[in-house]
Amino acid sequence: MDSGLTHRLRQFVPLSALSLCCRVSFGLQCAGESFRTIGSILFRLALVLIFFWYLCEFAAELTAAGHQNWAYALHAASVFLALTFIVLVGMGIWKFDPNAKLAPPSIMPYILMNLVPIAVVAVAVQAGHEFSTPLLKFTYSILKQFKDAYLS
Repeated sequence: MDSGLTHRLRQFVPLSALSLCCRVSFGLQCAGESFRTIGSILFRLALVLIFFWYLCEFAAELTAAGHQNWAYALHAASVFLALTFIVLVGMGIWKFDPNAKLAPPSIMPYILMNLVPIAVVAVAVQAGHEFSTPLLKFTYSILKQFKDAYLS
């Protein structure tokens, strides 16, 4: 009677080590693919947030230099870009079709978006301007070290 119970249990729960390893491997593979997707989304979101951080710090620098009108214009442009970004993401979420074949997401537009503020800081490095806000100071110091090491 005991062997009949064991036989019925093996039909429902495979007890072999190979089966267990295959299931664990499949689970880890699914987790790895999920982490890659989540990591890509978080990295792109971080690049967008860094771009807006640059805009806010440039506005703070303009205010500190006494150019309030330019700072207000930059703030207005930042709000407009943020709203545009939110609307575009919302439209993408609303139109999402899980059965559609999507091209793999590219990170290049997000990197290029941040190259504009970095280029502005690079021009400031050449002009000898110093910054007082944390992100611009950090970018300035990295670019200054690069200039001193490779361009002098």
